[in-house]
Amino acid sequence: MKPAEMHKIKKYARLLRFVMNVLYWGAVIMACLAVISAAVVVFMPDSHFMLGNQGNDRLMVSIFGIIRFALYEELLRISQKGTCIMALLMTAALMLLVAFASKKLVHIMKSVDNDMPFEKENADRIHAIGTALVWGSLLVPAFEFIPARVMINMMEGNDIPVSYSVNIYLLMAGLLLFVLSGIFRYGSYLQAEYDETV
Repeated sequence: MKPAEMHKIKKYARLLRFVMNVLYWGAVIMACLAVISAAVVVFMPDSHFMLGNQGNDRLMVSIFGIIRFALYEELLRISQKGTCIMALLMTAALMLLVAFASKKLVHIMKSVDNDMPFEKENADRIHAIGTALVWGSLLVPAFEFIPARVMINMMEGNDIPVSYSVNIYLLMAGLLLFVLSGIFRYGSYLQAEYDETV
């Protein structure tokens, strides 16, 4: 590879490393804030989480733009405290997955900058990011499904179907990274063989 091309790749690697570092710390801070907020909500009175406090006797609600319905006064008096705590904890879990994947990418970009893209640890890092994406394929849909199910149960609308399905895009991305980690593992082996030969 030409020195100019290598310099360009290293430049992009440094930029991406900076972006991933920012994303990592942002995700860590958001996860901490979500956990602290959930702990605070536990000790707050239920009255703070009743939609009826807005002074309306009816409220139009939409679940992800698919189901639209009206909540009347008796349903507006039901506390949403549990739903709020659950949403905050799920947000924390998702942010921790983002932080985990971002930190692995930071280390990968650092190895590229150090002229060691096929070091053995990179295969493990790519595999770990793939695992995080597979978990994300389960958690992201749950983040939409569980609040929708809770709201429908609150309305006693058990006859309204709400389906849960795995996020196929995140799942496929995770599986592709498993394959890529195998390629990097093989590349690491070839690099070691070359270094021993030289």
